[in-house]
Amino acid sequence: IDPVTSERGVTGSAPEGKGIGRGMMLFLAVTVMATAGSIHFQTPLLAEFGRVFNADAATIGWVPTLSFAGFLTGTLFLVPLGDRYDKRLIILAKFVGLMVSVFAISAAPSLTVLAAASFAAGVSASVSQDILALVAEMVEPRERGRAIGTALSGLFIGILLARVGAGSLAALVGWRWTYVLYGMLLAVLLPVLFMRLPSAASRTRLAYGALMRSLAPDQRQQLDDLIEGLLRDNRIQLDLMEMASLMQQLRPGAEGNEFPFMGDD
Repeated sequence: IDPVTSERGVTGSAPEGKGIGRGMMLFLAVTVMATAGSIHFQTPLLAEFGRVFNADAATIGWVPTLSFAGFLTGTLFLVPLGDRYDKRLIILAKFVGLMVSVFAISAAPSLTVLAAASFAAGVSASVSQDILALVAEMVEPRERGRAIGTALSGLFIGILLARVGAGSLAALVGWRWTYVLYGMLLAVLLPVLFMRLPSAASRTRLAYGALMRSLAPDQRQQLDDLIEGLLRDNRIQLDLMEMASLMQQLRPGAEGNEFPFMGDD
């Protein structure tokens, strides 16, 4: 048995990949694409949130902050459970949680509810990391690099589409309906995910605390990189919003609208 595997209390040697068909691999890439962009979905909508809830840039900044904090929480505290329990169950539970959170965002009556639902969506959005782990475990070793590359392509495309497409869609139907349509997309994917997602047997009997302590140093480094990236991304969003606010204040005849790019409604 591999020494690292032994430290983590695995009941036996790691199972060899059983293979994932091309159709299933494509579907998983689409699923990753649909879920990975969820915490970036609000990026082009922050100004509209501020207008609707009459909040300044600093207050609206809590929405992306909590979204990214939720993603970090889910990645750190829930993704490792994939070694202890069937990844299929974890993926399905998070996927349903993400769908419910998205619909909650669409109906949020206040900024507080919006921020809380955004945190829940962030936690659930870590499902993309569970899917990547499932792909790495299930595919044949010789196909692992290509399969993970395909899934990562879905992840990056999802982030790009979320940042670019959400603003355009919101301009047509409004931000609430944008989230409703996104929730409907997740609802369409859910039955297929439920019927076709393969199971992955438990790889360890360690209790949760011991499992968390067993995280390898390289995983801790990856976590540090993730935290740094999320904080940097959030700072960029806040800086852009504050810059827009300053430009509006310097504009002749400005009336104090902190989000001038949304226009006057």
